[in-house]
Amino acid sequence: MIDKINENHQSNICVAYIYFDYKNSELQNGDYIVRTLLKQLLLPLDLISRELENVYDNCCSHSKRPDKEFLISQLLSTATRFSSVFFIFDALDECSKETLESMITLICEFKDSAIKMFCTFRPVFTNLANRLGVSDIYTISAQEEDVRNYLTRRLNKEWRHNKQFIPTIVDRLAQGAEGK
Repeated sequence: MIDKINENHQSNICVAYIYFDYKNSELQNGDYIVRTLLKQLLLPLDLISRELENVYDNCCSHSKRPDKEFLISQLLSTATRFSSVFFIFDALDECSKETLESMITLICEFKDSAIKMFCTFRPVFTNLANRLGVSDIYTISAQEEDVRNYLTRRLNKEWRHNKQFIPTIVDRLAQGAEGK
């Protein structure tokens, strides 16, 4: 989807994203997020700043990682090379508590920049919206017809028992999912 967004926009717009997955919460820490976003901003550019190149060379030769604050400043500096930058943080509720705290701090740091952000999280995390100081919240919920179509397709494909039970299973699951 991100590739499609990038294809449909002028070349001076950059969309970078992080999809949080509870299975990879150990790897998805604050440093990883900043490095990943910076990498996504650098990919479409022809030239990398000399300062970033020097730090990279220095870190490689000394087997260490660059300072997170330096990477954030490089990220913000690199973002100014685009007419618009969008960061998408998908499934913030899947972060570890430590990473979530880093993300809140990072998002608040980006608020003073021209970077536009889109965050997704489950509605049970309403305090997250308050902590981020979010003014616009859009609730997305599954429509019953979509739930039924999805369940019917999956069960027809994977159900190894009598197919006559599928309508009953779909009805019960769709009713249970109502409004969620």
